[in-house]
Amino acid sequence: MKHTSFEIGSKFYTTTGQCWLCTDVGIRTILAIELDPKLDKNWFKGPPYAVKEVVFDEEEMEMCFRNEEEHITERLENHIKSNHPSFSAEVVWKMMDIRHQFSDYPHKRLFCINRVDESGEIYHPYAAEKDGDEWMILVYLPFTGEFKKVKESIFIGFDIATEEDLFQRKTKL
Repeated sequence: MKHTSFEIGSKFYTTTGQCWLCTDVGIRTILAIELDPKLDKNWFKGPPYAVKEVVFDEEEMEMCFRNEEEHITERLENHIKSNHPSFSAEVVWKMMDIRHQFSDYPHKRLFCINRVDESGEIYHPYAAEKDGDEWMILVYLPFTGEFKKVKESIFIGFDIATEEDLFQRKTKL
């Protein structure tokens, strides 16, 4: 869903199957409460609410949907329009296996944001490991199929990859 899709009082779902109620719409974020079916509906009266309000940022909002059909349709449309190469099941399993081995990294949100270096190479972060006093970000380069390690201090300096960056990198093949 897009930020403009949210209205106070509207219900939506996340990919984990939870139902949420939008309680506030900000400039770049929304607030919502989870409509836990195990709780009496009186828990959801407010504001103020007796249950915790959760902040959803732009990335998290894009993973939300109003119903199952919208969810499937949006994902298919995004896949068709995107210049991002697909990951094979083997690559996904490898990234997930390694991520679980190194679960003590304090900035896991970093794994949600692809980066692009000065040459236009796209980096997909999936885990981090400690090397002495420094964190190394484990990345997959989707256009070359390579796995690499990049110092966190260098990785965080790369620009956030945009759809245009993906298009430019795709046209270099």
